[in-house]
Amino acid sequence: MLALLGACLTVAALASTARAQEAVAPPDPVRDVPLDDLSPGLTGYVLTEGPDGLERFEVELLGVQESDALGRPLLLLRGSGAFLDASGGVAAGMSGSPVYLGADGRERLAGALAYAFPRSDHRLALATPIEAMRALGGPGTEDAGGTLPPGAAPVATPVLLHGLDARAAAHLGSAFDAAGLHPVPVQGGSASADRAAADEDPAPGDAVAALLAWGDVRVAAVGTVTARDGDAVLAFGHPLLRRAEAGYALAAANVLAIVPDSEVPYKLTNVAAAPYGAAFADGAAGIAGRVDGAPAGLPVTIRVEGPDRVRTLAVRLTPDPALAPALLAALVQRAVDETLDAVGGGSADLAWTFEFRDEPELRMLDQRVDRFDLATETARLAAAPLAVLGDNPFRDPELARVALHLDVAPERRHAELVEAALETPEVDPGGTAIAFVRIQPFRAEPEVRTVRVPIPDDAPPGPLRLTFRGASVPDPEVEERTPPPPDPLRQPTSGLPPVLSWGELIAALSERPQARDLLVEMPGEARPRRLQRVDAGAPLLGLERLTVTVRDPDADRSDDAEPAGTADDGAEGAAGSGP
Repeated sequence: MLALLGACLTVAALASTARAQEAVAPPDPVRDVPLDDLSPGLTGYVLTEGPDGLERFEVELLGVQESDALGRPLLLLRGSGAFLDASGGVAAGMSGSPVYLGADGRERLAGALAYAFPRSDHRLALATPIEAMRALGGPGTEDAGGTLPPGAAPVATPVLLHGLDARAAAHLGSAFDAAGLHPVPVQGGSASADRAAADEDPAPGDAVAALLAWGDVRVAAVGTVTARDGDAVLAFGHPLLRRAEAGYALAAANVLAIVPDSEVPYKLTNVAAAPYGAAFADGAAGIAGRVDGAPAGLPVTIRVEGPDRVRTLAVRLTPDPALAPALLAALVQRAVDETLDAVGGGSADLAWTFEFRDEPELRMLDQRVDRFDLATETARLAAAPLAVLGDNPFRDPELARVALHLDVAPERRHAELVEAALETPEVDPGGTAIAFVRIQPFRAEPEVRTVRVPIPDDAPPGPLRLTFRGASVPDPEVEERTPPPPDPLRQPTSGLPPVLSWGELIAALSERPQARDLLVEMPGEARPRRLQRVDAGAPLLGLERLTVTVRDPDADRSDDAEPAGTADDGAEGAAGSGP
């Protein structure tokens, strides 16, 4: 779980006194050094941002580590010097720091710091050759990943969470794990206006943030710029989310301190609120982007209304289908927690609007009641439709905007299905079974509803088991046969017939039952067959089963048998008596 980590400002002071005082800058002009020109014993330096600007520390090339698994060699380096001593070694956030090797005064760009040795020697590191980074975004440049040398791991990436706490950030864990990203979590704020403006012209060694969410909330992975050629930038030296077409923004970052840690030291940073560029490739060798304009992102607005306060958020998300739902869940969690100002049960009404670029918008409604943690349950529900739209097999949804409105309250505004009984124990195929259901609203007078259940023409003669349940209540018998997907964000179309097209998907989402609906179902070949859907007036909990007998239309009947439909004719008069 992502956790809050505090700043250690004393390390900043230590680094300030230990480092060299002269101005630090990359050599000008910088040329790349080919791999063939590299040999053990070469020395040089690494350029990286520290609390007081650009810093250098010395490195020696120990060798070129061949890696058939990675598809490219790596440069094995050992660092030294006062700055590295003060920082505790190669730190998270140094990913992408340029490595210059060669004779004194004639150093050339050899690559970028990319991999370290956690819980081991923090002065050892592996660098990605610059020629592999130059190929980012080009045809045939993606390798299949592979196994690093024993003990090595990507230099951990600090993730800045501005506006999110640990409860909200918990939703991001599975998405980061699925991408193979194991970040060092850091809480923080925005950079000051003057420093942010100064850093909007990034140079090699400068800290850079890849923004996954920006606006009222920011989620930013922090690394270092490796090279700058005109408007093009290279950074990180290893993959972030490994997306062939990255959709996140690039923004200025500044380093407050470098915090020692037994696992791996890490940079404590601030990130500017407004991006200055966009990443267009996120591959095995790092990130490639441009500084001539920020991406549009997916605009998301969230409004949460509670009994005493209203919370609104306006954020742009990376449109990555694997990450955007988790980010949305984190945003909703935070907004609901702040609105209720308590962790506990309650009720929520949700309304979604999905705007597409070239087709009518999609609107959805649903509700949730939870006894223990309303915010978490609501956050998962809120993100579910976005997960399904982003992961659909039919087409790019081309979302233009997502708006979400929530009405939350600490009271449990729900009802429970406590009893059901049949008025008509027998029915013909194609006929109607009459049932009475007793509904108990929370701390209110009970109600009795008459439910008319149409029996299909093809219902087989004999006993037919009917299930009455609230739409948000899972049927344990169905789950035993077809377990739900493990990801709670990917179930908003469960229980429906197979979806075979984009149009059917939109229809399934727009017509999806709400938690306030009472559903009546019969067994089906692959999934339950829905026979009736009734608005119960509040989120409905509970499940009841009844058995009705379906008459055999071909069976002989005596002349004095009750005509079919007689019980139906008198059902309305009996509705008030209840079961």
